[in-house]
Amino acid sequence: MIATTKVPWAVDPVFRKRFPMRIYVHLPDKFAREEFLRKELSKKGIKSIEEEIQLIANKTENYSFGDMINMLKEVSQKEKDHKLQIDDFLSYLSKTKSSVTEDELSRMTEFTNEFGYF
Repeated sequence: MIATTKVPWAVDPVFRKRFPMRIYVHLPDKFAREEFLRKELSKKGIKSIEEEIQLIANKTENYSFGDMINMLKEVSQKEKDHKLQIDDFLSYLSKTKSSVTEDELSRMTEFTNEFGYF
């Protein structure tokens, strides 16, 4: 059986015992975010500039892949009006933050150190 949660510390300890292996899947690092952007923009037929990919990847630190997908969905809607530009991403990022807070990252590390595997 496999289960996933963003708040493992809230899971009942008796239930948690049924899952002897707990693996912490880290948020994507800069390289993973860059690769994700290259792949997804390529799928949309958007030619990307490496410096722009790196800038977006830098500005999406602590973003989950879910956050990245939401960003692409939102920004892609502007494609109906004009060709996507770096400013579309920067505008989105200036208004939207990661769904994962620093507190959650800290608590996840503490939980993993006590109960899980990295």
